[in-house]
Amino acid sequence: MKRLRLIALTALVISIQIGSTSCRKIHGSKWVVYVNEKDQNQIVGFEVGPQPLRQWWQGAAREPKSEGKYIRNDGKEATAGPYWSEANVYVLKNPNDAVVKEARFSIQSDLSLQDESGVIWRRTNAPAELHHALVSRQ
Repeated sequence: MKRLRLIALTALVISIQIGSTSCRKIHGSKWVVYVNEKDQNQIVGFEVGPQPLRQWWQGAAREPKSEGKYIRNDGKEATAGPYWSEANVYVLKNPNDAVVKEARFSIQSDLSLQDESGVIWRRTNAPAELHHALVSRQ
């Protein structure tokens, strides 16, 4: 009987360990949202990918993918397009603007972003409604 309990306990511990260290993903794509420090109406959101179960369990903050989609609202209009990262810089491609084809946001040591004009963008824990507001303004 003790042997059966030991085997069952071992199997349980192994299954928990495999589950917590697996690369199995949970949740779909979400957004990390940054707000302009000088103008709270300006928002930029970066798509993040699925999060490994272990990071979710530990409560780790999600980070933007190395490439994906972005949504940016400058207070007047919303734009969307692809972005990618290059050496601590997120490069946003604007498919609608022939003059300003790219915008660059450098990642600061406190994980905030700084745009090309020197303005700081702070990460916000905005609810999902903020993403819907961004999309609805497109």
